[in-house]
Amino acid sequence: MRPYALLFLAASSIVGQLGCGPSPGGGGSCPDPGDPDVHYVSREPECPGVDFACSPSQTPFSGECGCGCVGPEPGVCPDPDAPGVRYVSHDPVECTLIDFACSPPEEYFGGECGCGCIDPEPEACPDPDAPGVRYVSHDPVECTLIDFACSPPEEYFGGECGCGCIDPGPAACPDPSDPGVRYVSHDIEECHLIDFRCAEGQELFYNECGCGCISPETVVCPDPGAPNVRYVSHDPEECMLIDFACSPPETLFGGPCGCGCVGPELPVGHAR
Repeated sequence: MRPYALLFLAASSIVGQLGCGPSPGGGGSCPDPGDPDVHYVSREPECPGVDFACSPSQTPFSGECGCGCVGPEPGVCPDPDAPGVRYVSHDPVECTLIDFACSPPEEYFGGECGCGCIDPEPEACPDPDAPGVRYVSHDPVECTLIDFACSPPEEYFGGECGCGCIDPGPAACPDPSDPGVRYVSHDIEECHLIDFRCAEGQELFYNECGCGCISPETVVCPDPGAPNVRYVSHDPEECMLIDFACSPPETLFGGPCGCGCVGPELPVGHAR
């Protein structure tokens, strides 16, 4: 039995003759067994013959109520024999004096257990039986020697699991009736063979829907004819040089359309 626990139990046996031993609530009441921070070792008065010790963050108690520990349970210490766990010290006090760093991807740990470094849990490997997953090799070493490319829209993956390609899944097809969308082909196989370019300002798309070009969404400018819209300038460059403020409840707007103030929607039939 640890010395501090023996001394405490001896002293508490005297206190126990007058009532219950030390408790979180004081006043001689028994520690509440329903309190998650109260841990009874025995409910026998004075706990005769019971040998126990509390962690440094806990306080022992003993009396007519029984005996045990009050305080939060210590956390589970990283297993020093587990792969990826490296203790620098098992002494919490010494840990406060040691200056050390963990090598990425290791992460620091510290507390009552001591301190050190631990490797993060390895990421789950892509399921080789899942649709869209295609392994080129399950050998990480071999993967460093293989030269391969994934066919869009597939994405490359690699690591301890091996390497290969994974399909991100069905993509939302650009609407062919949208005036800003231009399909070159709806056949993904044919798209592999076609060499084409998009006009300036357009972006290329390439997925299971096919391939082509798409214009960015058109910016809708506040209507200068609306009664609640007030333009200060229609020139975006001039707007950068102008210092102005909008009067509440108006709010400021700016962008490729210019800048100004816009107020809340006016009720129907109301004229400014």
